[in-house]
Amino acid sequence: MNGGGQYQIVIGTDVPQVYQEVVSSLKGEGFEPLVREGDRVKKGQLLLKFDMSVIKAHNLSVVTPVVVTNTDDLKAVNPISSGSVTEKDAIIRFEV
Repeated sequence: MNGGGQYQIVIGTDVPQVYQEVVSSLKGEGFEPLVREGDRVKKGQLLLKFDMSVIKAHNLSVVTPVVVTNTDDLKAVNPISSGSVTEKDAIIRFEV
């Protein structure tokens, strides 16, 4: 684990199969991943950019849950923010 949280960013809350079909048809338009799976990230580092107008134009949800996938490896996962946040807002604090 290397001393940190592992997480998955999920853009949209639509039915996964439908969402995947639409995203595949976009061929990456509107999405810019800034890290790859397995990369180590630093506090404040941007992980992903996406254009909400492209997603909304395809009638998809822009609700973006962040799922912590290794909670058993952590002492605590403390949410810091909820609801609408901006790009520099801290949202989760991990205790290892």
